[in-house]
Amino acid sequence: MGISLILGLLFLATSIWVYLDVRKKGNHVKGVGPWGWLLACSTMWIIFFPYYLLNRGKSEVALPLGKKFSEMMASSGQVPASKGKRLAAGLIDMVVIPIVLGIVIGLVLLAAPDMVRSIVLVLVNILWLVFRDAVYSPGRAMIKTKIFSLTGAKVTIIQAYVRNLLLIVPFVLVLGYLLEIVWVLWKNHRVMDIVGKTQVVEA
Repeated sequence: MGISLILGLLFLATSIWVYLDVRKKGNHVKGVGPWGWLLACSTMWIIFFPYYLLNRGKSEVALPLGKKFSEMMASSGQVPASKGKRLAAGLIDMVVIPIVLGIVIGLVLLAAPDMVRSIVLVLVNILWLVFRDAVYSPGRAMIKTKIFSLTGAKVTIIQAYVRNLLLIVPFVLVLGYLLEIVWVLWKNHRVMDIVGKTQVVEA
């Protein structure tokens, strides 16, 4: 057995263990349920497996598993942001700013090998999307909306990561953007809002 196979099996086994552990608790951890933790640990194990271990025993607002997203949103008392506001904020945060960041970083790393430049651009995209949901979003600030965690607490890093997963993974990026736009127009929330237990609401 090669070391890659052993590490792959270790990552898979521990990610499945996290999924089962969250299910056994019957409650969300850091605002995210078992599927969100499985996805996060499977895609960014080096960050989210230790993050889970550090947070698994901490008490938080109860958000029981099995309750539908629409029921949780209705009981939160928050008013979902309109589709127009969401799309306007998204245009600023997910098109304009990433293009500017990409151009600046591309110019700074012009002499770097293509692989290095590509890896740095993917990492910057991940950091930007998590930052805009967990810390500050210029587009939402301008349009007067905010991201809301259905736990009632501040949006966690894991929630920010999970809700952007379709926009982070390079091989599903284009399809992810299309799916999220269609879902916002149809349901007024993103597909991954269901997994991340988040919603964009009026500020």
